[in-house]
Amino acid sequence: MYTTGWCTGKQPLQKTITVPAVQKTLYIRQTTPGGRKSIKEAEIKNNKLDCSFYPEKNTSSTPATTRAYADERIPENVPADANEIKEGPNNVTLEANKNYVIRETYTGKITFPGSGNSSLYITGTWINPNNMTVLNKGSDIYIMGTGKLLSSAASCTFKWNSAGGVMGIAPGGQLGTPEQNNIGLEFHNPGAVINEGNFYGDWITANAAGMLFVNKGKFYANGLTTSDVAFLFRNECYAHIKKFKLNNQSILTVSPDCSFVSEDFSMVNSSVYLGNSAMLEVGTLTTANWGSPFIQGNGNDYALVRIDKMICPSRYAPLNFISNLYISCNQYPADPWTYNILFNCMLEDVSTGATIEIKPSECSQGNDYVPEQPEEPEFPKTVTYTQTYTFASEDNYPNPGDYDMNDIVLSLDSTSYHYPQKNGIDRVTLHFTLRAVGATRQLGAALQLDRLGKESVKSVSYSTELPLDNFYRNGNSTEQKQKQAVIPLFDNAHQILGYSNTTTIVNTIQGGATAKPVSFDVTIEFSSLIQEEDIQLDAINYFTIVGTRLPRTEIHLPRYKHTNLSVTPAKLQEVTQQYMWSIRVPGIFRYPQEWRKITDVYPQFEAWVKSSGKDNADWYIFPEEHLIYRN
Repeated sequence: MYTTGWCTGKQPLQKTITVPAVQKTLYIRQTTPGGRKSIKEAEIKNNKLDCSFYPEKNTSSTPATTRAYADERIPENVPADANEIKEGPNNVTLEANKNYVIRETYTGKITFPGSGNSSLYITGTWINPNNMTVLNKGSDIYIMGTGKLLSSAASCTFKWNSAGGVMGIAPGGQLGTPEQNNIGLEFHNPGAVINEGNFYGDWITANAAGMLFVNKGKFYANGLTTSDVAFLFRNECYAHIKKFKLNNQSILTVSPDCSFVSEDFSMVNSSVYLGNSAMLEVGTLTTANWGSPFIQGNGNDYALVRIDKMICPSRYAPLNFISNLYISCNQYPADPWTYNILFNCMLEDVSTGATIEIKPSECSQGNDYVPEQPEEPEFPKTVTYTQTYTFASEDNYPNPGDYDMNDIVLSLDSTSYHYPQKNGIDRVTLHFTLRAVGATRQLGAALQLDRLGKESVKSVSYSTELPLDNFYRNGNSTEQKQKQAVIPLFDNAHQILGYSNTTTIVNTIQGGATAKPVSFDVTIEFSSLIQEEDIQLDAINYFTIVGTRLPRTEIHLPRYKHTNLSVTPAKLQEVTQQYMWSIRVPGIFRYPQEWRKITDVYPQFEAWVKSSGKDNADWYIFPEEHLIYRN
């Protein structure tokens, strides 16, 4: 964790933070006054990071689609020339190029013509006893506002063998019942299912590319699968399909304030578009090991994706979440590289409750949003940042010497800030670990707080007894004769690692003298509340002290000023002869073996120095492995 903070209402939180130069993105977690948490990825651009948890204007649009057949609208009226089918002792065979209507209740079989257009309108009830009804090119079924299509068979399938067939359900019309959803549809050429009423179906199979499904009512089905062909499902109200397979280049769109639910939802190189306040609610979401599947928010407000379990098998075909989405998932894939959270999408912490509200409506069940009971943050509070940095120095300054950059290796492992109240901190605890001393003379270390004068410090305390005799200290334990607050760390690195002499090289020679790294805490208490920025990493001016004389030789990081007790001329207080004598590296630095130049151990180091840190910012990731020191 790099930082934390508090703000109220729409007031922005503005902070200065220090991150490794190679860090290009950060994850930001927002906690609402009621304790609900969401996470968003943000990109660092030009040393600035802007992160908003409000939706962003969306310029994308749902892709246009085309159809091989004509109008998707359901006729408003039954054609005047429609032949009425009445209950009788015989089954009915339809003729080509004619219209038919069932106005009352019909329980017999109907045989559709082998070719030619034929349309059946149902304003009454057809209880189909057949387990298979075959339709051919141009054969359509329209269930009108008062109509019902049911089946008395255990399983009933309407099968279209040729292109152009439509199953249309007008507002008020109904296919199946919630208790008897035994009617399936099977398409072997492009067709359309247009529902503006109530659809209670069994399995729908699309074996031809170009199928269109439009739902403007209530749509329930046991499953919708295809044989690796593309289709469009446009959901403009409420749909619940237990097993839904969105195959290669297929598209699902969910209109604003509408909902799509599936217990078993699979995507193969396909896409989902969600409008404002739309919901995609899935039990198990599975992707394939190829393709580019994505789920995209398509409005200017957030949509909600709720998933119980996400299965993404391949890094080479990651599932991408794009633009204005809240993602709530109970179980993510073990490999985080198999999915991406992009472009103003947020992860919702399931355990803390819903952070956005989707209101129930005719086309959505809504989510389980419960209004928050705002709570003020509790204080006092201690916040700990755990990004480790390692300081390493070369003690031959201002001469290169062996330039192995291991004469003193000290890591800052964590920083804890204590907030007695939200508008400032009263103390900070720095956790250090001394890891190596590759020098044969006495070395010490200290911190200058560049943004704080010595009067800002009330006291300095240490978790263990450290050698500090060479420091002349004020009553608050800061160093005397300094304008800024200078915090002594130790004056004898060898002694901390357990060596009474200063001529033994420790933890830098393979097979040489060793010691267990020693950790200690330094707690600085302040005279009054200060801001976190005043004591963050970039404001801590770490330096190494060579010898015991005053004035003294100090080795600082580039661009940091020396203290009032430094003997070094100003012209030598920067990079000299394209060298650098002290570095700060993110993480635990894998430092060179004794007498191995850092420029040989890390081939990109010199270019980084010469560019003043602009090039090869990740130089420390690429060592010559056989030249680094190993414990």
